[in-house]
Amino acid sequence: MTDVERVQTELAKIEQAIAAVRAALSGPALEVTLASLLEQRATLLAQVHDGASAQGAGAKAVGAQGMLIEGSVNGDVLGPNAQKIVNLDPAQAAAERARERYLRRVQQQCNVLPLAAMGGDEGVGEELSLEKVYVALDTTTRATLTKAEKKERFGREDRPLTALEAAVQAPRLALLGDPGGGKSTFLRQLTSWVAKAQLGQSDNPPPGDLGTLLPIFVTLRDL
Repeated sequence: MTDVERVQTELAKIEQAIAAVRAALSGPALEVTLASLLEQRATLLAQVHDGASAQGAGAKAVGAQGMLIEGSVNGDVLGPNAQKIVNLDPAQAAAERARERYLRRVQQQCNVLPLAAMGGDEGVGEELSLEKVYVALDTTTRATLTKAEKKERFGREDRPLTALEAAVQAPRLALLGDPGGGKSTFLRQLTSWVAKAQLGQSDNPPPGDLGTLLPIFVTLRDL
């Protein structure tokens, strides 16, 4: 019997064993038992696929488009033209869908201009969003000008620190100001911006760690 015939005979036995195991077992026991048989089958198939044949003790065969991998490998190995399919845990997939729905809702709610409350036409609210008309909010804190800024602002040494710069610099921030000063509008704009970045829809994501945070907008008077 040639080596190829021997391998084919062993393959036939393994196929019979696989069929018998699938008929007799189920659940985790089936997976554990099948793992060893499938590994043996893959090894034998590599020896006969596309005409490759291993001859002699310690010989190894790899067919056309094949890969020979030895030793310890950390991570995944994909051969030519291979496609990796990852099936998420159902609970994890459901959590990802819920997170995406939440981010979309937050982004839409915070980006809408309440034109009706300001005496405008409620019907154009979707066309005129906050991000299209928002003007950056300055704080009373002063920031030292950079060399480039000094060239643009001749004779000045500092400028107002913007609310966004303050949010980037301080992980915990209390923004104080008179009613109507723009505090809530800034927070709505920032929340919408972060949510949009989390959804992968922003070409200009928030700076620093802001883009990695889960945005939650809370109106204190509603509590």
